[in-house]
Amino acid sequence: MKRLLPIIFFLAQIWLIGFVVYAAQVVLSEPTDIANIPDQQAIVVLTGAEGRLAAGADLLRKNKGRLLFISGVYPHTTLDQLAPELNLPLETLQCCVRLGHLAADTFGNASEVVQWMKEQTMNEVILVTDDYHMPRAVLELNMTQHALNLTPFPLHHFGWPVGEWLGSPDAWGILVGEFHKYAVALGRYVFSLLIT
Repeated sequence: MKRLLPIIFFLAQIWLIGFVVYAAQVVLSEPTDIANIPDQQAIVVLTGAEGRLAAGADLLRKNKGRLLFISGVYPHTTLDQLAPELNLPLETLQCCVRLGHLAADTFGNASEVVQWMKEQTMNEVILVTDDYHMPRAVLELNMTQHALNLTPFPLHHFGWPVGEWLGSPDAWGILVGEFHKYAVALGRYVFSLLIT
């Protein structure tokens, strides 16, 4: 057991350093002003948390992209069902909003988004998801090796100076859980580089 202690201590240090770097990346990121977002060909929303659809619709409303693609929609969910949350004119919904029903996780989101972008012959995209999810989402999209001009548009939940989230076990649970998923994705990325 004593021989294992240095290894355990080393791994714990690596975990702590990794988590601090990840958390700092999330917490210290600046809130995004829509006015500073460059116009792109498409807006992509990854489903999974409240506020993402409304943010994507707002970007479309302000002509930041020509099309809005929503990835990871439940298989039987229709555009009519999402219309109240999107709050866009019917004409805009019909011409400019597309749904992706295939993705069940972030890895699937990346594949679905890239496939759709290829079909549309587009490579410019504004990516909408939560701040804690953005590092992994960007990494997964980069791992597809499809050349994307990607502009992140994170929805901020963990800001600095710290707010109520600092004393919330649920908030820390989200950060730690997402860090583990990010670490796994990063490990896959490093492994793919080593074998190519």
